[in-house]
Amino acid sequence: MNKHSILINAALHPEKCDLFVEGNLVNVITKEIYKTRIGIKNRSIVYIERDENIESDKFLLLSFIDSHIHIESSMLIPSEFAKLAVKHGTCAVVADPHEIANVLGVEGIKFMIENSKKTPVEIYFNIPSCVPAAEEFETSEKISVGGIKKLMKHKRILGLAEVMNFPGVIKCEPEIIEKLKLFNSKNFVIDGHCPNLRGNSLNAYAIFVRS
Repeated sequence: MNKHSILINAALHPEKCDLFVEGNLVNVITKEIYKTRIGIKNRSIVYIERDENIESDKFLLLSFIDSHIHIESSMLIPSEFAKLAVKHGTCAVVADPHEIANVLGVEGIKFMIENSKKTPVEIYFNIPSCVPAAEEFETSEKISVGGIKKLMKHKRILGLAEVMNFPGVIKCEPEIIEKLKLFNSKNFVIDGHCPNLRGNSLNAYAIFVRS
């Protein structure tokens, strides 16, 4: 029996579920809260039953997704960060490993990806777009276009992180434009980062950058 058949079978025959969870379901669609029993098979929800006779003071609701975070700011590696985040209802994050990239470059990002694979939280990444953030003022590792192309092959990469070099975008500087072109696809996102940008300059920036 394949995995899909196993799940369908458990949905049709709830007694075959691995686990039942009972509580007050917070239905964010209907804006209701009601007593519910949930059946789980192979880590997937396959059965939901409304039952007002359930006695529980627990609340069941969708998990949180943190769409932008710098895990390094927690002073923890991804596997340790995930152990704490999941306790507070966060089950997925999209991380921007900008900080470790400034120190270790592509190898630092690879470490973050590998370390995140076996955690209770689904951790995805956007590739830092500006390492260093300002070359004329900083001495750090550099993420080149070639390095980005290699990183894009990882399944956990969702897009390009914080395009903070907005002057470069507006001036059409070749390197940042080439990075943007790599992610100019419906399969990827491009995160904006342009504090205090207004008017026509913001319009020009928005042509290239969209989430």
